[in-house]
Amino acid sequence: MSPRKTVWLGFLSAFLFIPLLSGCANFARSNAPLTFQQIYKEADYVAYITVVDVIRITKTKEKVHEVHRSLSGFVWLDETGKQYIFSACHIQRDRKMNIRRQNKDGSVDEFEGELKAEKITAHFQDELNIPPQELVLLGCDSLVDATLLAFKDKNFWFKKNFAVLGDSSKLNVADPVMALGSPLGYKWMGAVGHIMNLRIGKDFGYEGYKNGGLIVHSAMMNFGSSGGPLVNARGEVIGLNILIHGDVNQIGMANRINDVKAILKDLKNGVIR
Repeated sequence: MSPRKTVWLGFLSAFLFIPLLSGCANFARSNAPLTFQQIYKEADYVAYITVVDVIRITKTKEKVHEVHRSLSGFVWLDETGKQYIFSACHIQRDRKMNIRRQNKDGSVDEFEGELKAEKITAHFQDELNIPPQELVLLGCDSLVDATLLAFKDKNFWFKKNFAVLGDSSKLNVADPVMALGSPLGYKWMGAVGHIMNLRIGKDFGYEGYKNGGLIVHSAMMNFGSSGGPLVNARGEVIGLNILIHGDVNQIGMANRINDVKAILKDLKNGVIR
């Protein structure tokens, strides 16, 4: 049996390395199922998120390399009227590293370096009326794989629908779902599928999902789908898409929105873990 491969859905536009979204949208008020065409039409809360990672020499702050990548996300309004953006925690990959530089004479210098996401920007469907908005990362939980961001411009107000958070405890295998996002940098994509499994979690190697499990589904995803919303037939967000099976791209995985709700206070308070 070949080893199982699972990959993050962050999409790099450069190939240096590949490691590998509740306000109240009016359409989701009813308990009645909607068509996925209706859900997609109203999902202008989905964000295409671009990230600029920069590698610098720690001591001199000299820029050594720059990498561009993209993910997905969605705009949400909390009960106090504050607007946020959800995405996947692997939007944040800041870390220390060793940098080796070869000189003209063939000698090699080594430096202590660091990789940091220096600019995170959200783009929206109504590009003519909503300019790209720079984001600030507030909190991030790597086990649940969820991050909370805010608009850097405190005067900016998102004048479109906000995503509605559902209840992931009510899910069943074979429920229809739609994955929204920007796989491979193709903006505003929607793919329909069904829930395939709700038990895959700690026993499958995902330590963050010991309470319940990941939502395994058949809606098509790819690199760049990370952080995009997985919605049910009422248009409610029931999870954040975070993984695909490396050998079979038709198998996608999302965390449960109830797990995200459980850490929301920490994310708002700036916890990064």
